[in-house]
Amino acid sequence: MNGIFLSDEEIKEFLRPILFGLSEEDLDELAQAAVVRFFTPGTTICQEGEPGHAIYFIVHGRVEITKRLDDESERYLHDVGPGEHFGEMAIIQEGVRTATVRAVEPTTVLEIDRAPFLKVLGRSPSLGIRILVRLTSRLRDADRQAIAELRRANEELRRALQHLERLDRTKSDFMRV
Repeated sequence: MNGIFLSDEEIKEFLRPILFGLSEEDLDELAQAAVVRFFTPGTTICQEGEPGHAIYFIVHGRVEITKRLDDESERYLHDVGPGEHFGEMAIIQEGVRTATVRAVEPTTVLEIDRAPFLKVLGRSPSLGIRILVRLTSRLRDADRQAIAELRRANEELRRALQHLERLDRTKSDFMRV
């Protein structure tokens, strides 16, 4: 923890605006289940393909989220900072992590295990809705990023085609001479 300590009350007050609308009982339960973790820059917090056993809330610092491509390279998706959460998709799907999350600066997170989080989620439909809204927003952002990358790639291909057409004309002109 690197000397970082948060009381249950401090954790509860941190989570309150993020998980607004939860009952005091639910906030208490999550605060008691939360474990404070500290990560140095470059440390992998969650690895794509591994089982998802916890959700994380960023207290301080910043993380980047990447996705492994078929050629084993990584594609940067986005980064998130204080007040944001990650890891909820693997919990909801009861599956493996769909992305890798790394600290990009000294980062403190609250880690809440699957069981207590699902218990509270089961009692709070509004929490489920907020998570779905956040996931939908991330998907929209990923779509926008993918579309922008496709536009750039298409533009590069268009320029390359124009260049090849010019070379072909030059070759044809040369052959006619």
